[in-house]
Amino acid sequence: MLATDAHPVYRRLEGYQNHEIVNHQKGEYKRGEAHTNSIESVWALLKRQIVGTHHWVSEKHLQKYVQEMTWRLNRRNMSAADRMNDLFECVAGALPYKVLIS
Repeated sequence: MLATDAHPVYRRLEGYQNHEIVNHQKGEYKRGEAHTNSIESVWALLKRQIVGTHHWVSEKHLQKYVQEMTWRLNRRNMSAADRMNDLFECVAGALPYKVLIS
C-alpha cells in the first residue's frame, strides 16, 4: 500500500494498485491503515540532523546527507558491533575527496 497526503502531484503516480490518500485539510490524519505519520517522522529526523549536526547542507550534497540518515535509520535496531561491521563494508570503496568536491 502507498499512503500519501492529498497533494495533487501524488494523483499522477502510476503503478500502485493500492494508493490511499489521507486528506489533512479535511481533518483526516488516518484512514484505516493509511497514514503519513511515518514519513513525516523521517523528514523531521532529517531536518533535525541537518540543523543539529551539520548546521547547513548544500543542495549538491543533499542526497548524500539523506543517504547517511537512511543508513542510520535502517540500522537503528542493530548492535553497535554489527553497525560498525556494516560501516566498514560500506567505506571499503570510499569516494576520494577530489571526486566529492568536483
